[in-house]
Amino acid sequence: MRKLTVFILLILVMFLSTSCDFALFVVGDKPLGYTLTQDSYEPGDNGYATTNEIGFGSANRQPHSIYDAAGTANDMDFIKLNATSGKYYKIQTYSSQSDTVDTFLSLRYSNGSEAAFDDNGGGALLSQINWWLCPATATYFIVVSGRNTGYYDIDVEEFNGAFITAPYTQDFESSLVAPWNGWVSDSFLKYAGSASIKTPVISDNQATSAQLLVEIPSPGKTLTFFWQVNSEPGNDCFAYSLDGTEIQKISGNVSWTQVTSTLLPGRHVIKWEYKKNGSKTVGYDCGWLDNITIQ
Repeated sequence: MRKLTVFILLILVMFLSTSCDFALFVVGDKPLGYTLTQDSYEPGDNGYATTNEIGFGSANRQPHSIYDAAGTANDMDFIKLNATSGKYYKIQTYSSQSDTVDTFLSLRYSNGSEAAFDDNGGGALLSQINWWLCPATATYFIVVSGRNTGYYDIDVEEFNGAFITAPYTQDFESSLVAPWNGWVSDSFLKYAGSASIKTPVISDNQATSAQLLVEIPSPGKTLTFFWQVNSEPGNDCFAYSLDGTEIQKISGNVSWTQVTSTLLPGRHVIKWEYKKNGSKTVGYDCGWLDNITIQ
């Protein structure tokens, strides 16, 4: 028994001396003590102390690859994320260059412990950490590895809006609160009741939006709302999106119309946006919303 104990201790010492950025990382099926090797395609991207920070939004999407110097999948990419306490973050990998790379996605505290993990939650072998709530303002590290080699892109969305839990009803009959407090109450054009809400006045090449982050319990809920628009046809548009994907948009002279969407269990971002192009103003130049329900 004593010899066995000494042998186990010796193995442990050898393991902890393994050269890696965080010796105790476990990412997907990567082994403990996984040794990082130089990535000839992206020199320096796999050193957590010197890696670059990622900005928010699709415009700041970063290209990366899962290759080491030998051209194998023995690669981890580290990406800094400066996150703010109380805000929500969506982190997602995407295929690039027509590759079908299979990614693991891990979000780490600065001490190496794991805050969140996903494998293929983004579908098509890609990964997605969906609206993680940041517990404290700090620098975190996104760690990407994979089962195979290939190229991928990654981006981070920071949620700025109002968090709600279903069921939810908003008929705009009372004073406006976040995220509606930048828009305008309208008692003249409404679908029902005494008031609706409309988008504020904006200039050419500008946009105005309001968004909700909603927690949907099992087995899911249904989103219903009514909207209308009066704008330059085809150019100044009122759009509705769900989780970053545009579902529908209207422009021109469209009277009150009902929209219905199914919301699966989990967190979802619902966004309405009125966006103008670079010239011309037609009609009232705005969009309206009324009677939003999630039931």
